Amino acid sequence: MQIAGSSAVVVGGAGWPGRGDVRRLHAAGAKVVVADLADDKGKALENELGVRYVPTDATSEESVNARSPRRRSLAPLRISVDTHGGPPAAGA
Repeated sequence: MQIAGSSAVVVGGAGWPGRGDVRRLHAAGAKVVVADLADDKGKALENELGVRYVPTDATSEESVNARSPRRRSLAPLRISVDTHGGPPAAGA
């Protein structure tokens, strides 16, 4: 697969193991969008690597659809990675 020059979205990319996927894709030359709700970690990746952080609740269709235009600006989107864990467990 040609990764360099492709766009990638990593849902849950601000947490573990998504950060590793973001780093590998970025190092391989992809334009990466981190879609997550962990603002501090997402913004830190954005500042460190120059990737794009887009606050997104992957459990909400409305949230995902509202963020799509920003992700499309990096088209063509060829890579999608889903590493989000969903809502936290009770007591977590």
